Amino acid sequence: MKKEAVLQSTLKLISELGVHNTPMSKIAKDSGVAVGTIYHHFSSKEEILNELYLEIKKEFGERLDTVLDKNMSPEQTFTETFKTVYHFYSGNPLKFIFTEQVDFTPIISEEVKKKSQVFYQSMIHFLEELIADGTFRQIPLNLLSQLCYGNIRTLIQMELSKKGTVTNEILEEAIHTTWISFSSR
Repeated sequence: MKKEAVLQSTLKLISELGVHNTPMSKIAKDSGVAVGTIYHHFSSKEEILNELYLEIKKEFGERLDTVLDKNMSPEQTFTETFKTVYHFYSGNPLKFIFTEQVDFTPIISEEVKKKSQVFYQSMIHFLEELIADGTFRQIPLNLLSQLCYGNIRTLIQMELSKKGTVTNEILEEAIHTTWISFSSR
């Protein structure tokens, strides 16, 4: 489908060239879709980016939900969630790079950011429970989630930049270090 070709080309080009170096003409050429046809599906490049962002967040949330639906101890759930986020993005480097480029920019509308939050509510709820039941210290949720993701981001960047291989031992140590840094016990 032409719309999907446009989305995939945009993902690839944004990840390789950056947002500002990816005009519609490059997206059209790479996707094999005429610029006019692109505008039939999307009103602007920003609309393409917002739709792509939502798709990635939805896929990410679905992956998280498979882990968070299991009946495990809080530490096991945290471990599996950490691994899931790491493997999702390290296994999808274009999605990781794209998300890193647009996540904290005004390119992604506030409306789309709010819509995307529904896809990872189960993870947010899990972290809230860890704080509420005293497993984790009283840390503002937005700070807690960003610090956790920062540790995962570091591992992904190590792996993708080839500055270090992320072995199972390194992954387990990163998870353990993250867990104990927030633990109240």
